[in-house]
Amino acid sequence: MFTVDNPGETREQARIEARRRADAERRERLFNPKNGGKDLDALQAQIEEKRQREQQEREQLLLEAEEMNRQDKLLQLLEQRKQEDLRALRLQEAEYRKTHQQKHQRREYDLNDPMATRGGAPIRQGDDDPHLGPSSIQKFAGEDPDYDLRMKQQVEQQQAWARKQMDIQHQRRSEEAAIEHLQDLQMRERTQRELELQRAMDDARRDALAETREFNKCLAEEKRRQEQQARAQEEEDNRADQMAALNSDMLTQNPSTAYTESGRLITDRFRGFTPQQHAEIRQTQLAQVSEAEARKAEERALREAEERETMAAARHALLAERQAARARKEALRRASEENARMAEQHKLRQKQEREQARTTFAPEFFDQFQRSAR
Repeated sequence: MFTVDNPGETREQARIEARRRADAERRERLFNPKNGGKDLDALQAQIEEKRQREQQEREQLLLEAEEMNRQDKLLQLLEQRKQEDLRALRLQEAEYRKTHQQKHQRREYDLNDPMATRGGAPIRQGDDDPHLGPSSIQKFAGEDPDYDLRMKQQVEQQQAWARKQMDIQHQRRSEEAAIEHLQDLQMRERTQRELELQRAMDDARRDALAETREFNKCLAEEKRRQEQQARAQEEEDNRADQMAALNSDMLTQNPSTAYTESGRLITDRFRGFTPQQHAEIRQTQLAQVSEAEARKAEERALREAEERETMAAARHALLAERQAARARKEALRRASEENARMAEQHKLRQKQEREQARTTFAPEFFDQFQRSAR
């Protein structure tokens, strides 16, 4: 985890100090008779600031529109996948009901079978009917005229049962293979869609981060270039003012005639400043230059701190996204293992049912024996 200090109080204090310095500079420019009472630099700065703010607002609107379009496409893809999964689940459910939940396959179907009475035994089933006793004079001990026919029918019935069981087992194996193949296809298709969606999200996020980084870099470069130009212009102006003051003709004249006895300045007799006043002005100028350099160094340090904070936040977001991606992959892996385990249990249960079906006979099969004395 990255620990980022809260620089809110420091930035607020720096903004207050910068505002105070800007107000002092503005008052100095307004009271300067060269500007005619107008703050030209402030007006130009306001125009430039307004232009930059409008450009940033336009770029921010474009970024928000792109993000909204990407979110809409992502939601559409998720909704489409949800509808496809729901449709496939309903088809599987309908196919399973059609195949394994028919009316005649119920356990209690023999109680509600409408053909049970029609398929029952008649009142008399020939001479070998067990309901006919000695008093009926229809059956005598030792007689079995239908033995060959009965044995032939038993053999044919056993063969029919065997063929029927083989057909049922073959049909069941075919249905199970088809269901397993369909499940494998659906699982493979779902995994492919999820991978494609995750890849598209990662690409979009990577592109957005790259564009933001490039935009911030361009802004920082433009601001740095403007500051360098302003610094160079200010130094050039200072040097020009110094040279003009040093080479002026007023320095060779007596400045004492420009002042009254009370120290009041006579404007029409003013010929320039005294050496002491020049020294004070020079000290003031040097102090202003030092203050300007200190302010620029402070602003540069603040800008670098903000850039470091931005980069740290971007790294933190990237690490969090990678961790979320690993968690999603782990969830997919667990889901795949769980599906494989359930499929193995399903196969084992089906194998047990097939073994039980081969080794288990209906009670009617045993009731056909020991019906006579022979």
